[in-house]
Amino acid sequence: MIKLICCDLDGTLLTKEKKLTNENKLAIKKFREKGGHFVIATGRPIEGVLDLIKELDLTAYNDATLTYNGAVVRLNKTKEFLNKITISGKIVKDLYKESLRLGTYFHFFSETGELYTPEENEYTQVEEQINKIEAKVVDPLTFVKDDDRFIKAMMVGDNEVLNYARNNLDKRFLGLSIVRSSLIFLEFQDYNVSKGNGLKFLQKYYNVNDDETMAFGDEENDLSMIKEAYIGVAMENGVELCKKAAKFITKDNEHSGVAFGIEKFAL
Repeated sequence: MIKLICCDLDGTLLTKEKKLTNENKLAIKKFREKGGHFVIATGRPIEGVLDLIKELDLTAYNDATLTYNGAVVRLNKTKEFLNKITISGKIVKDLYKESLRLGTYFHFFSETGELYTPEENEYTQVEEQINKIEAKVVDPLTFVKDDDRFIKAMMVGDNEVLNYARNNLDKRFLGLSIVRSSLIFLEFQDYNVSKGNGLKFLQKYYNVNDDETMAFGDEENDLSMIKEAYIGVAMENGVELCKKAAKFITKDNEHSGVAFGIEKFAL
């Protein structure tokens, strides 16, 4: 019996309008009424999911949210941090220099959740809108200290630019966790950060067995938890990497694919 579900948001639980369907909400409610733990697993910061936590009523004493691709796990009710994994300011500055070399824009998130960028751009506005957070414009080379701590850094641009950046990235950065969370974001975090590791952490926290876990996703940053879960589910609209790794391919995000998967395997 499935007792823990970790679920991505954009392209998975949410429609292209960033809305929850009634079918998804009902399936999640039924799963939780059976005693199951439903956890949002997203690349967003916590500010970008607070409305959804409220809409889904994920406010029990032990309800948690997995944010920043698994770098941060926080209890929803008490706001207690269960886990937090960061990178140094030196790494952020080095990545910024690399972004200049590769011709991308650059965003980075502090340990306490502030969003920074060297310059406002069209992608900054997307980030601000999704995450309900305002970016601060700073020069990373003067603002950031080597021993400061940050959650993640991001090279930002269109798909072609980011494909070039990834294929030509200096090898010294390959020890980091590097994933595409969307066509416009290439994310860099500590090597131990992944949604798959986040799922394992939550599995221990909730005392759930390996064969009692399920995960939904559509993008490369969901791949690790799709592989880690006993039942890894890829969305029909997902990237091929996820589909190949999944045990099941559900309907797309516009047609309540999460609800379809929950009904099939968890109810």
